[in-house]
Amino acid sequence: MGTQGPGPEQPAPAPEPTSCMDGTLLASCSGFQPYYCSSEGEIISAPSLCGCPDGTAFSGTECVVACADGTPLASCAEERPMYCTQDAKLVRKPSDCGCPDGTIYHNGDCISTCTDGTNPGACSSTRPYHCNNYLALVPDLDKCGCQPGTALVDGSCVAAKCIDDTPVGGCTKNPPNYCNEQFQIVPNPAVCGCPIGRIPNLDRTLCVNPLLYPRSTGETFEIANAVTMKVLGSRRPACTSGEYVIVELEFSNNGLSPFSLGEADITLLQKFEGSSHKWHAIQYPANNSFCNERYPFEFGEIPPGGNLSGRVWFTLLNWDGRATYYLYHKDKHVRLSVR
Repeated sequence: MGTQGPGPEQPAPAPEPTSCMDGTLLASCSGFQPYYCSSEGEIISAPSLCGCPDGTAFSGTECVVACADGTPLASCAEERPMYCTQDAKLVRKPSDCGCPDGTIYHNGDCISTCTDGTNPGACSSTRPYHCNNYLALVPDLDKCGCQPGTALVDGSCVAAKCIDDTPVGGCTKNPPNYCNEQFQIVPNPAVCGCPIGRIPNLDRTLCVNPLLYPRSTGETFEIANAVTMKVLGSRRPACTSGEYVIVELEFSNNGLSPFSLGEADITLLQKFEGSSHKWHAIQYPANNSFCNERYPFEFGEIPPGGNLSGRVWFTLLNWDGRATYYLYHKDKHVRLSVR
């Protein structure tokens, strides 16, 4: 028998696939969202694993067209109160999407203050309204009181006036009268000033005659009917050491006995014109020299029928060119206009 030759060769088995046809490895996401290469080598849509491409968002089981922040169409965004419309635009829609923390929905929008801008817990500028924690304006007379010019009467804010029609908190036409919160007209020189010819006392509770007003030295003005004062002239110089008022004076003794005239007998007060009359003492610098001119007034005794003339310097602590100045000597005063 002859020897048989070798049989035909068997083909080698096909290798197992390691990737899908687009080159994506098995069990991996493709470079093109949302596609996935399965372990069997099939390309399938798997947005839950591989995400969605730009301009879309995962919704349910698929990628749908979305707004720029990834919010699906016709859906509320994570950032309240934004809403993604059907044409992929983000708009405010607090009625459907709610408001962020720290704000509330009011009249179609989210607000963090009351409608007039008042912060929660604060009184509105429109008293007696109060902004509560729900950002609502509610009347609260205990916390906020009434509007200026009104007062609480029987639980309500009403126009507040005294019997002469002066509003509460205002000055009457006759200083120093003031209309208080009890609808009473009371003196209040601190607010309303004093009438012409009167000045506030030390605690500014009453208007008094300036002749009785205590000076800084503790002295008071005394009555001296026999001596009269005449102002011959006045001027206001500016020296290197400050500004001064210089007054030319003449004193006459019409009495029957000698009269001793001293520095304490005269002073100068300034009155500001206006609705209130404020007075300020101007310092009297005795025996000083200004602008190389010696203080020349010789205080002393004036005999009966005698005169005493001279120039008096006053240090100007403040100045208002519109003011009228009053020069006082005991119970006599003369108006000065010093410019």
